[in-house]
Amino acid sequence: SSGVFNLNSAKPFSKVEIINALGQVVSIKTSAGMQNETIDLSDQKSGIYLARISNDETQFTQRIVIK
Repeated sequence: SSGVFNLNSAKPFSKVEIINALGQVVSIKTSAGMQNETIDLSDQKSGIYLARISNDETQFTQRIVIK
């Protein structure tokens, strides 16, 4: 990806954290009821990042590669 990506979920989520390879949170977005969100990381360096997506019930992590 060039740094802009979309998150789509069947169930609403309330928090998205973007974490770099050093474990630092470089972006955080919170809002109740998110289901379709665009995240812009074009200002971040190339590399591998993790998107930690969560709501009150569950959490999952997705790997993101910025070229």
